[in-house]
Amino acid sequence: MPDSGIPDFFIPALRFGAESDFAGLGALLSERVEFVSAVTGPTSGPDSVISQLKAFQSAGRFSRAVSWASRAAPAAIEVEAAFPSDSFYARYVWEIALGSDGKADRIIQTGVAQTEPLAPSPVQLNAEIDRALQIARESRNPLIVAYVNEKGEPSQAPRGTVQVFSKTQLAFWIHSRSGGLMKALASNKNLSLHYWGGIGTAFGGALLFQGVAQVNEEEPTRRRIYEGSPLSEQRSDPDRAGAAVVVDLRRVSGFLAGTRYNMVS
Repeated sequence: MPDSGIPDFFIPALRFGAESDFAGLGALLSERVEFVSAVTGPTSGPDSVISQLKAFQSAGRFSRAVSWASRAAPAAIEVEAAFPSDSFYARYVWEIALGSDGKADRIIQTGVAQTEPLAPSPVQLNAEIDRALQIARESRNPLIVAYVNEKGEPSQAPRGTVQVFSKTQLAFWIHSRSGGLMKALASNKNLSLHYWGGIGTAFGGALLFQGVAQVNEEEPTRRRIYEGSPLSEQRSDPDRAGAAVVVDLRRVSGFLAGTRYNMVS
């Protein structure tokens, strides 16, 4: 079997995303090539496979890798990328089956999740989390707020106005001051908020925010939170009769865009 040369293009294409490397890789895929991953299902044909690999690369899936390696196997090549401890995946592995001409017939991508616990760090919301919450609002995929209602029962509600307020705080707007959440905050200010982003997307992941909420009546803060909400949410309370809530975060855990978080205040 001839030397395929696939790693010479495959690794830099996924590391850096250069069109020339993807083009070189595409020339080494057979017409019957298939690509399989846990989050995409099967893809076939050189153009479709390259397009799928580009989508993973542009989503930042592989940019945090700390090392890359390739090794020969019978009628195949294996490529592996290792990631730091705060990554959701410990490593990605690609099994590339080769035809008699040395071209790739099948690529199986496997993400191997971290098993080691992540050491805690201080709560510091970053630009990536900020952008993820903005995307959640824009895509009408609101965060879910969990609280204990005035009857002492667990309750949940979607909130489309959740936004980063500071490095250690979230905020959101409550349209009705007579609703269940406002009543609940009068006796129990502890909240949790859950973010979900589609796996395989640029901001895919699941984050849990836990903290203590306070209704803020200062006009500059009210204006900022109201105006920081989507226009569709503002139209639900055009007179700004609702309440601005600021959440002092005590913990942020989960993962986002391939990065794990274990923040504790």
